[in-house]
Amino acid sequence: MKPQNKRFIPIYSLLLVFLASILTSLTYRTLPYFGIHLEKKFPIGFVVYVIFVCLVVAIVVSILKTRGWKMSDIGFKRPNKNMMLIGLLFLAIGMFVIFPISMLINKALHVEMKGIDYTIKNVADVLVAVLACSVIGPLGEEILFRGFLIKVAQQKITNKWVVGILALLFFAVIHIPFGIAGMIFITLWAILPIFLFMYYDNIYPGYLMHALGNLWAFLFVPLLFRG
Repeated sequence: MKPQNKRFIPIYSLLLVFLASILTSLTYRTLPYFGIHLEKKFPIGFVVYVIFVCLVVAIVVSILKTRGWKMSDIGFKRPNKNMMLIGLLFLAIGMFVIFPISMLINKALHVEMKGIDYTIKNVADVLVAVLACSVIGPLGEEILFRGFLIKVAQQKITNKWVVGILALLFFAVIHIPFGIAGMIFITLWAILPIFLFMYYDNIYPGYLMHALGNLWAFLFVPLLFRG
């Protein structure tokens, strides 16, 4: 069977990366009309979001296949040890450099992060923190905001700086609910996985950084410091 040629994916397809956030918002606005009131905070809010992320990823993968793209075209390639070690280094930079810098900026601006007060109360919370927030969610976001967004944008935009800034802005927008302080941190932090993806053309170093960072924030911080 003759392999299908890789075809152009319309730039407007990039708007799909916002779909999970939009659907999550619509869900919380619509369900009360049916007498259903879901908690927006952890863990329910994140489960709802991750479900929609999985749905959007399925749509994106379907588009890729119909256009003759392979998963390797969006960075799913076997990583080497050095890539993963750099991913761990960038994890440390995010935790011990980017986070403190963002806190100093937020303090100077007199703003605080919203929606980050997580508590682990039971086994269900642990499962959500590990599976939804640290394994599935980050993988979905890396596919959408790094692999898909960057590779589709590069079809039309040859300047890597412009593509990187576009990816940065798109990722920051979905974190508006965290407030100005949250967006400052996310904007600074997202530079790291974007750089990893664009430098190595591989999704795994950024995913490792993203997954372990979320595991620390969603599981270990609540257990160690808010127990």
